[in-house]
Amino acid sequence: MKSIFSSISVIFLIFLASCEADEVKKKIIIQQGDFCASLTETGDLQAVVAKHIIMPFLGYRYGYGNKLTGMIGHGSEVEEGDTVISLDPSKVLRYLVERENRLELEKARYKKTLVQNEIQANQLKSQLLQQEASFNMEKLALEKSRFDSERNRKIRQLEFQKAEINLKKTRKKLEYETKIARLEKKIQATKVVQLENDTADSHHALTRLTLRSPNEGILQIEYNRRTRQLYKTGDEAYPNRSLASIPDLRRMKVNSSVNEIDIGKIKIGNTVNVTLDAFPDLQFKGELSWIGKLSHRKDRESNIKIFDIEVLLEEIENEVLKPGMTVSCEIIYSELQDVLYVSNECVLREDGRYFLLMSTRGNIIKTPVEVGPRNNGETVIYGDFKKGEEMIPKRLYKNEAIQ
Repeated sequence: MKSIFSSISVIFLIFLASCEADEVKKKIIIQQGDFCASLTETGDLQAVVAKHIIMPFLGYRYGYGNKLTGMIGHGSEVEEGDTVISLDPSKVLRYLVERENRLELEKARYKKTLVQNEIQANQLKSQLLQQEASFNMEKLALEKSRFDSERNRKIRQLEFQKAEINLKKTRKKLEYETKIARLEKKIQATKVVQLENDTADSHHALTRLTLRSPNEGILQIEYNRRTRQLYKTGDEAYPNRSLASIPDLRRMKVNSSVNEIDIGKIKIGNTVNVTLDAFPDLQFKGELSWIGKLSHRKDRESNIKIFDIEVLLEEIENEVLKPGMTVSCEIIYSELQDVLYVSNECVLREDGRYFLLMSTRGNIIKTPVEVGPRNNGETVIYGDFKKGEEMIPKRLYKNEAIQ
């Protein structure tokens, strides 16, 4: 048994040695022809157009913020009109109850004002009739006193003037009290109308606490600026903030960035090959549509500066494309003709210089080289090289094995 196991081990070691020998024999040659220089950057897939579900502004009377009491999951399929987010109604309901109570009170006061004004108007009209009767009697007495003594005529004259003054005062009082009653009625009616409007507004606000899908699609929950996480039930939301969106998947774009060192190589209109990380065999065509004007740090702890870019994909309907997916963007920034190029596996960089690992008569020689543009697989080379010369991939050898 031991001899059999030893034989198998020897055979396995011989197999590994032969594989390694075959691997060493692998060679790559210098090629010549047209070359597309490119940069490869990662990014996130997003929809160009999306209908947003906005936190409504209900009015400061209900407070500035509102809590989310319910919402469907991120990535859920929705139909137009489906309920997607519910907001806490407690603030609106408290205000509504308080306004309805005040409305009933003000309506009672309005009725009371009408009754009081009517009673007061009737009293003033009665006083006016009495004063008019008194005035007429004094007028007749004054006319009869023309045959009386001068003293009696003066007394009647004074009584008539007094009756005339009282009549004018009563008429003025009736006029003023009528205006006051009309204003009181208007003020009280205005209070009632205002409270009716407030209650109607509150009922309307309650309907706005249910946010519905504006169209059919896939719901994409937005990030909460305070927590830096997706909105969830219990979060506080504020007016005019986008809580979710439903993207139009027919028109997609990629949000990405480019190192400031490479920003001079690219321009708007460059062709871009977009590959999904989740489906590497699928490739989509795009175009560089926007380049940011200002650079910024890649992240808080990094000194690397980057520029934001956008890549617009060709309009296509594909169920694979989903917002938020990670993609690789190969930006083709230059097309060269009849140049020499070699696989990136054969280009060695040391101390800021570049070398090729060349195979010459069975020896591996590290040869200095001037490099040009590159892409995902190859690098353009300049110098005294020829098409078809053999290269060795640097991954197969240790530095000490290279001459």
